[in-house]
Amino acid sequence: PLLLGLAYSGTIGGMATLVGTPPNLIYADLLATLFPAAPPVTFLGWLAFGVPYAAFFWVLVALHFYVWFLRRLDADVANVMQAACRQELEELGKVSYEERAVAATFLVLMFGWLLRGQMGEFDGWAALFMHPSYIGDGTWALLCTIPLFLVPSAQRWPDGRAKM
Repeated sequence: PLLLGLAYSGTIGGMATLVGTPPNLIYADLLATLFPAAPPVTFLGWLAFGVPYAAFFWVLVALHFYVWFLRRLDADVANVMQAACRQELEELGKVSYEERAVAATFLVLMFGWLLRGQMGEFDGWAALFMHPSYIGDGTWALLCTIPLFLVPSAQRWPDGRAKM
């Protein structure tokens, strides 16, 4: 059941966003190449299409797993699984400085992807540049990733050096 759940989650999650799987990006590029007059596929536009489908299939898979696997679980096995999950969650501890930095960067990345292209009357932030067509989703992803290499780590070795 675990590997089946991983396969389903990868497929469902990949369908939700434009950058979720390579076929989504290939489709967007082929559409722009073969039909130049068609409106471009934006990150927000893909979310409007992909998230409802992903939510529907998530519910469908959750029901499937409940009916075929979880409903048939022995109560003792379920209790052991819950205890193991609680123990793992406690062992994780508090969220570290580095994890917060990555989460903040990811939020900036998501908002940049959402607000880059044209949305109705709003042109998006890419229109601020001389050649907005040069600014793509990959450009923004790289611009958001580079600062992660510059943020110092809060973890230190016993001699005071920062851990890499």
